[in-house]
Amino acid sequence: FALGGHSLKAMQVATRLRAVFDVEIGLEELFDHPRLDDLAALVAARRRDAPAAPGPVLDILPVPASSLRPLSFAQERIWFLAQWPDGAVAYNMAMAVRIDGPLDVAAFAEAAAVLPDRHPMLRTCFAAPDGVPLQRVDPEARLLLTTRDLRDLDPVARDAAVTEAAARDAATPFDLTRAPLVRLTLLRLADDAHVLLVNLHHIAGDGWSGQIVLEELTALYATRIGAGPDLPPAPALTYADVADWQRRRLNDAEARRQLDHWRGVLTDP
Repeated sequence: FALGGHSLKAMQVATRLRAVFDVEIGLEELFDHPRLDDLAALVAARRRDAPAAPGPVLDILPVPASSLRPLSFAQERIWFLAQWPDGAVAYNMAMAVRIDGPLDVAAFAEAAAVLPDRHPMLRTCFAAPDGVPLQRVDPEARLLLTTRDLRDLDPVARDAAVTEAAARDAATPFDLTRAPLVRLTLLRLADDAHVLLVNLHHIAGDGWSGQIVLEELTALYATRIGAGPDLPPAPALTYADVADWQRRRLNDAEARRQLDHWRGVLTDP
């Protein structure tokens, strides 16, 4: 953890280990074997004694865009829980980032506006016309940078205003029927000091997504002020493609196998 490790990176490691070495290594096992040589020994023993069971291998494929598409299983859970009053803001992922140094606010706003063009999930909204939640990409959705100038406040009042703005933003619910499901608020503390409030709903991303938003926003801004190269093309696959892959992977036979397994695990002895 001191070197930047966290559960999302551990999941990536586990996925790569299965893909490369054909072994199942759980997250708890990864945390129990933090040294590389210990983990290598575990992988070698698992390959010898308990290789991963073969399963259906399906590639994630781009699905032609349509008006409404199914949610992933994780999104379905989040959508359901978000319908309850206590869940309205429970899945807000809010963060505050300090920006020191000169900032071209107009160029930064332009960078924010084009960010959703690279990620359809940031332009996605949700609805349940027949009780079943579905998602669609809103081609008209735009991400607007909200700015608030605090430069005229004294230091104590300015710090209080930043704290209040961050708390209010974190506690403001998203309307899942309207895109984008991300908010950016720029607080101007001084000519060379700013705080960026980023709030992303969990149905549209995770902790890793938040990091990507910050990295690409920084890169897009650098491009606009002539301080960086153009970004590579946007990813060919979208999260909606992952949702489709999940549905295809969990076919009837696979669903019955998993259901039988967990019934056995959860049955009282």
